[in-house]
Amino acid sequence: MIQTELKESEDAKIAIIDFDFETVETALKFCYGIEEKHFWSVESAMDVLCFADKYQISDLKTCMENFLSFQLSPMNVCRIANVSVYTNSFKLCHLCFEYLLECNQNKIFVADLQFLHEDFSAELMEAIFSQSPSLEKMESTPENDQEDVQQFQNPVPQIRTPFLKKVFSITTFMVFACSLIAAFFSPKFKSYYQSINQIWHVILHLSIQ
Repeated sequence: MIQTELKESEDAKIAIIDFDFETVETALKFCYGIEEKHFWSVESAMDVLCFADKYQISDLKTCMENFLSFQLSPMNVCRIANVSVYTNSFKLCHLCFEYLLECNQNKIFVADLQFLHEDFSAELMEAIFSQSPSLEKMESTPENDQEDVQQFQNPVPQIRTPFLKKVFSITTFMVFACSLIAAFFSPKFKSYYQSINQIWHVILHLSIQ
């Protein structure tokens, strides 16, 4: 039975102005042993939880906490967490806390994080950043260290070496062929040979670099 020291109690009437009709109806039905869980939603359950906390209906409060604990999702966990803080629902609050940590570890998007209760949010951030990374991931081996040293000393990709060898071979062949052509043909080909020779020097210089 709901008890109050307000004036309405003298007339056996209570004026409830901060909850809607559906919330009060659900709470009263529960008090009379009527539980219509198939009609409950997350929003209505949160309202009933606030009602149960304000009017100290412990059985109803526990029932709503249990119901909401099975309704957690990335889209509503922040709102349920806020309600659990406001109603001092410690068990539900802990479940929301663990759920958010799991979402963070699995890189799952969570809605309404910006509206999360300030104290709850601060504790959550502290827990996230206090988690030590896995030692297995940070553990280094001599083979890995040797590979890192080699990559640092030789930043040129491995595919570049055979490529430069091919370019050098082709260029050498071209210079040799041009030399033969210049030797057997008229002097007008000398300028062509000089151009090829300059190109070869440029390519050779780039290959060395």
